[in-house]
Amino acid sequence: MKTLKQVKYLCNKWCKIFNIPKFDVFVVKKLKTGYTACYSRSENCMIFTKNSLKYNDDAFYPMLFHELGHAKYKMPPYTFSQKVNSEKMAEKFSFKNLKKYFPEHYKKAIVERKKLIKIIKENRKLYKKYKYYYYAFKQIKELQ
Repeated sequence: MKTLKQVKYLCNKWCKIFNIPKFDVFVVKKLKTGYTACYSRSENCMIFTKNSLKYNDDAFYPMLFHELGHAKYKMPPYTFSQKVNSEKMAEKFSFKNLKKYFPEHYKKAIVERKKLIKIIKENRKLYKKYKYYYYAFKQIKELQ
């Protein structure tokens, strides 16, 4: 399990590598959205759930790099198409950098995202809630 101090260190380390301005990092018990982590443009911070700190590196780095993608591009997620584009760009950023720095996590992330696409597609309730993820992921060549 990672500590808040370790997560802050990782965020600062990768922000320097990816030339992303620094931001605050917080850990909360639960996010209203049900996500495990999120980047807030308006608050310039990244928020992780306590549960996400328990993830092994195969799950943690794809999540971290995805959120760093949001921090890098700071795209507005207001309309449906903006949400799709924001998720697509964050995921592409994540895959590109996982492939470069953690090829073993990259391969596992591809498999897990393909499973997630299938789950979202087959579950009407999840599809309704996360359809912009579904459309974003369908536009990423690694997930075809």
